[in-house]
Amino acid sequence: MQIREITPDDRVGIAGVFQRAFAAAPWKEVWSDDSALALIDEWLLLPRFFGLVAVSEGTIVGMVFGRFEAWDRKGLFYMKELCVAPEYQRSGVGAQLNQALE
Repeated sequence: MQIREITPDDRVGIAGVFQRAFAAAPWKEVWSDDSALALIDEWLLLPRFFGLVAVSEGTIVGMVFGRFEAWDRKGLFYMKELCVAPEYQRSGVGAQLNQALE
């Protein structure tokens, strides 16, 4: 498993993980390709965006992203999404993403 920073080329892979993760219980949300890509594109363009992907055998299997924000005398990181493809859940991918983010 490789954890690396998100690049614009990752947008389709990230959108696919997002769609599959949120299609499962308890959310059972139905995201079209266009709506998932729109959400990802909105965040990729934000100032101070930061995100990581987990890649297994060349395929994105998880991601975490958000943005740095000014807060009081220090900054903070607002985590927007952390998603793992259903077939990789409960295998430590989310924990690895969280640890790398810290």
